[in-house]
Formats: sequence, C-alpha cells, structure tokens
Amino acid sequence: MRLGRRMLLTLLAFALPTAALANSIDYDTGTFQSGTITGTFKTSISITETGINQGTLTTITINTGTLIKMAPSVCAPGFTCYDFNGGNVTVSLAGSTVFSDSLSGGLTMKANSFVGLTAALMSNSQVLGGTAVSTLDFKGQKILSGSSDVSLASPVPEPSTLFSLAAGMIGLAGTMRRKLWM
Repeated sequence: MRLGRRMLLTLLAFALPTAALANSIDYDTGTFQSGTITGTFKTSISITETGINQGTLTTITINTGTLIKMAPSVCAPGFTCYDFNGGNVTVSLAGSTVFSDSLSGGLTMKANSFVGLTAALMSNSQVLGGTAVSTLDFKGQKILSGSSDVSLASPVPEPSTLFSLAAGMIGLAGTMRRKLWM
C-alpha cells in the first residue's frame, strides 16, 4: 500500500508542472462601444475597436501590412479580398497595454460597409501562435458595430494553478518528512 501511494505521489509531482501552463489566452472586446477604421484599401488599414468585456473596457488595435488586392476568382462573390504581410496587434484593458505582438500576415475581405480581417500572430518567445480577427460594419472612418478577438497559444503560467501546485508539493514534502522520521 505504501509503495502504491509513493508511486502515485511521484507521478503527480511530475505531471502537475505541465498542468500549470495555460495553453491559450483569449482577448475579446465583448459588447461593442466604439471604433474607427483608418487608412485605405489601396495601402493598409488600422482597426481600433473598444468594447466592455466582463465589466472592463477592452481595446483591440490591429494594423495591417501593405494590402495587396487579390484576383476576383480567389474571393467570394460580392467581396474584394486583400492579402497582407506584416502588421501588429495591441490589446489594452482599462487603458493599460496587456498584450502586443507582430502579425506574420493575413487576409482582409470587404463588401460595401462590411470588413472581415483574419491575421496570424508572429511566433516568438512569449507566443506560440494565434490569430487576430475582426468583423466590422463601418461608415466612413467610424465603426458602427463589430467584434474583435485575439486568441493565442502561450506558455504563460496561471497563478492559481501554480499556487495549487506549490501547496501540493509542500504537503507532499511534509508527508514524506513525517514518514522518514517514524
């Protein structure tokens, strides 16, 4: 019985550190409040959208690289599609920047006052991968409605999981110490 418990505790000690890493983080503007779209579809565009997500003011800004118009046969009927390389995305919560990354490229679709944008985040030491997505209805420079979302895979430790891991390790050490002194 003691050997079985020790084996189980040993396996848990090795398995728990991997559970302490978050495998994805998601930022969403939530309920739309305001937004702007600047630049032109002949050069590049910048989308800034603000919303309230779980009671916090969230702003997502996506800047594309130079837009390159794609052949009409590549795009859905009624849409004009643009490809781009480069750009960046920034997420702010309550006015403070919490995330910023480069874009490796993406695709923009436009039809009348609708714009859809999907871009890939640049993999780096803090980001394994992810996407930035905006779906917007606009008139002139003003966004009338829409949603923006940034999802990323990241090896960022979750504080509550790390606390649980530490508490478990302390308990395991106490149990082992008590067994050794008996």
